[in-house]
Amino acid sequence: RLIGYEKRDIADKDFRNNNVDAGEVGSNQSVTALYELKLNDNVNSGKVGSLFLRYKDVDKGDNVIEVNKDVDLKNLTDFSNASSSTKLAISVAEYAENLKEGYWANQTNLNDILVLTKQVNQELNSPDKVSELVNLMSRTISLKSSLR
Repeated sequence: RLIGYEKRDIADKDFRNNNVDAGEVGSNQSVTALYELKLNDNVNSGKVGSLFLRYKDVDKGDNVIEVNKDVDLKNLTDFSNASSSTKLAISVAEYAENLKEGYWANQTNLNDILVLTKQVNQELNSPDKVSELVNLMSRTISLKSSLR
């Protein structure tokens, strides 16, 4: 499942339709898309999916470039081996899911998310931005506890 971007979901048939708004990213901007995969128990190698990406190269006019790349299980990493920035993105996504009390929120625990975020804060050594997130998460836990 694609985590976030629910409001930008488009039908598969509209993927190549340039007239359909799909949450375009502007020039010199970047985004991170997180996908959660649930593999069958018997999957231990091989292709697990395909990535399709379309973009316009502003230096080459209005031509749309499409990239199609297979995703192989060997290219995926266990969460414990993920980069600190990836772990931070995941903790933010889990926090957001928990705040909106979405379908997947029952699989998240704010205390566990806070522990992960504190760990990432130490790894990244970026005290201002991540520390602010840690404080927000702590306040959320405190507020939720007081409402029970």
